[in-house]
Amino acid sequence: MVLTEENTVKDKRHFNEVPFDKNATLHERIEDLELELLNTKQNLQAAVEQLEASNEELQSTNEELLSANEELQSTNEELQSLNEELHTVNAEHQIKIKELVELNDDLNNYFRSTYIAQVFVDNDLIIRKFTPAAQDHVNLIDADIGRPITHISNNIKYPLLINDVRVCVSDATVINKEVENLNGKWYQMKIFPYIRQDKSINGVVISFIDVTTLKTALNELQVAHRKIQEINSELEKRVEERTRELSAAKDELTITNENLRKINTDLDNFVYAASHDLKAPINNIEGLVGAMSELLSEKSEEVNQMLGFIKLSIERFKETIRDLSDITKIQKEITEDFESIDLNQLVDEIRFDIRDLISKENGKLIIDIKEPSIKFSKKNLRSIIYNLLSNAFKYSHPSRNPAVYFSTEKRENFILITVKDNGLGIPDRKKDNVFGMFKRFHHNIEGSGVGLYIVKRIVDNSGGKIEFETEENIGTTFRVYLRN
Repeated sequence: MVLTEENTVKDKRHFNEVPFDKNATLHERIEDLELELLNTKQNLQAAVEQLEASNEELQSTNEELLSANEELQSTNEELQSLNEELHTVNAEHQIKIKELVELNDDLNNYFRSTYIAQVFVDNDLIIRKFTPAAQDHVNLIDADIGRPITHISNNIKYPLLINDVRVCVSDATVINKEVENLNGKWYQMKIFPYIRQDKSINGVVISFIDVTTLKTALNELQVAHRKIQEINSELEKRVEERTRELSAAKDELTITNENLRKINTDLDNFVYAASHDLKAPINNIEGLVGAMSELLSEKSEEVNQMLGFIKLSIERFKETIRDLSDITKIQKEITEDFESIDLNQLVDEIRFDIRDLISKENGKLIIDIKEPSIKFSKKNLRSIIYNLLSNAFKYSHPSRNPAVYFSTEKRENFILITVKDNGLGIPDRKKDNVFGMFKRFHHNIEGSGVGLYIVKRIVDNSGGKIEFETEENIGTTFRVYLRN
């Protein structure tokens, strides 16, 4: 709204007019402007200082923000690393959970499949698991898992069951009891603590094993034991009587053994004397045959053949007498003093003695002596090696030249002598009689059948052993173990 009214004030400026001073006014105006400029400058200076202070504060704040940003980045990296670790731990936990699930399944399957009654309760006597067979002793159903066992009735005639469970939990002791069921069967009840890997107790396991059959058998065994005691008492009386009879028989047996020993001595003396006494007649017969051969100047072919047979029989007879003499010495355990023997020298002597046999069979003797010395009876050792080597060449295979391998080596406390040939071998049906007296396996070859018997007796008397392997038409290997 615009109002218009009359101005009643009189203009009195013309009454007090002052002359206008331009320089004064200008000077005054300049002073005002300078004062205003100074104030403005001061204000600007203060503002600049405030801005500088603010700038410093902003720079400091910026540095703090940069530091905070770096810390945040480091924290972010740590969080990322922690996140990766958490992923790894989570994966491990997933594997552990899977394993625990599998273990839980295994445990559940075990509890379902076992015929043994078992109940697992924790430290607070809370039922954790049970097998189906346990329902015959404790009235359980699946819904009872998680309930205290004290709330469940049982079919055991044993009122201290709960008390024993508490004792096992507190003392970690194993409790074994024989208890009877309401159906009259007996069970071996065992309460043992459930111990974790850190050795802490986390409840107990109660098991029931049916021992009714065992208890019945035990009662029967007790009855049988009493009967056996009665029989033993009767047997002791009979044994005492029999002992007295055996004592008398032992005295008679001692007398009989002494008589047999005397008879054996007499027999050995007889054989020794007979073999010794037969040598002279045989030598005489041999001399007479020789003289007869010289007297018969004009001998026919038939006479020569008969004389040859007689000479061959005389040689066999002399060989048999020598063997009987050797056997007699062995039976009497006549042994020479032990001495250190050079096996190389002894084998060379034996090879020289059988050189005609080796050359006759077109054979070869391969010698490999790794143990060159042994302490033994030289005569007996010579008899062993001579018999084995001569037999190896004597029983050669007609379709091939004999190759005999002889070796010695040390085997613990023994010296092993090995003689291996490629000869006729020994038939399977005659292997059990290899070391028998007068046992021969190839009757088309000269021999008395006592060589291996003598070898066996010498080896046994010295505390050694002899083994052989043979295959017919392939060859035979003898291994002699002599105590050094």
